Amino acid sequence: MATINYQDIIKSKTLAPSQLTTLVIPNKNTIPLGKLLDRKLTSEDNGQEVGSSNYITQSSKYFIRAKAFQKNSFLPYLTKETTKPIRPQVFTNFKLKKNDILISKDSNIGETVILEKDLPNHTISNALYRLPITKNKYYLLAFLKHSFFLNQLNILVPKGVTIRHAKTLFLNCIIPFPKNNC
Repeated sequence: MATINYQDIIKSKTLAPSQLTTLVIPNKNTIPLGKLLDRKLTSEDNGQEVGSSNYITQSSKYFIRAKAFQKNSFLPYLTKETTKPIRPQVFTNFKLKKNDILISKDSNIGETVILEKDLPNHTISNALYRLPITKNKYYLLAFLKHSFFLNQLNILVPKGVTIRHAKTLFLNCIIPFPKNNC
């Protein structure tokens, strides 16, 4: 954490501690996550909401909810509560593949997972994005799970709402790299 001085308060025009919070990292070799993607995010990377009215008791198609992403796991928890059978008519094929990295932008913001296998019959909630990452994939995954990344995102996302929404603010979070490794 950095020290906030009087000039910072004047410049920001706020006294709210949450709006004056900053994170400091001594490593100057940093890159925003958005610049580490293979391409810019598109609407095709964002899941789609099917609505609970489309949940059914049995189906060959499933909907992955944001609650499948947990802080203590690199893999999604695919259970009856986190993955719901849906009407095939509302299924969007995201072609989820082994090693895809998914991130939550709503409710449990910033929680990230990697898929350990192909999930051809699964679609993702609109609270989730698939990140187009191939270079430094496992380093980025590890860092996305790190508290430094989650703290950055927490600072960027507005406070005071019932369910917080990160939109694509996670793309502004910086990722540190060892010297001469980019």
